[in-house]
Amino acid sequence: MPQIYSATNEAVLRNIPSEAVILDVGCGSGYLSNLLKHKKNIVYGVDFSEEAVKYALQRIDYAKIMDVETDALPFNKKFDVIIFADILEHLKHPEQVIKKFLDYLKPGGKIIISLPNIANWTIRIKLFFGVFNRTEPGILDKTHLHFYMSKTAMTHAVDFSL
Repeated sequence: MPQIYSATNEAVLRNIPSEAVILDVGCGSGYLSNLLKHKKNIVYGVDFSEEAVKYALQRIDYAKIMDVETDALPFNKKFDVIIFADILEHLKHPEQVIKKFLDYLKPGGKIIISLPNIANWTIRIKLFFGVFNRTEPGILDKTHLHFYMSKTAMTHAVDFSL
């Protein structure tokens, strides 16, 4: 079974409307997507892991395998909300992926992004003592290709004008 995250990003959930059509990019096992269903949303998910998608299909409306950097979206849809929850830091070209997905956003729709904060106090303390060890899960996850703080995330932001 794929990694199941039990932590809920309350900031993401607070910004999700009810009764919307949502795309969860990097849906994993569907943990977040399942919470969105409780708000009477129709939820679509994509993930690169076949195993994760099989599990997500038990929790959400639609899920498909997709490499978000190279593949076309397997749904012929436009979405009220597109979520990138803790996925962009894993991608080679996150800005290009966001731009690509703008084509799937309804006019007036919104994109919600959450990123791990490398400036978190636990990481700062470790850095103060000269420790920068990559981990399996967490902010220093070995699969993270990019690290962000609020300021750097905004510096790398793309123009979302529709």
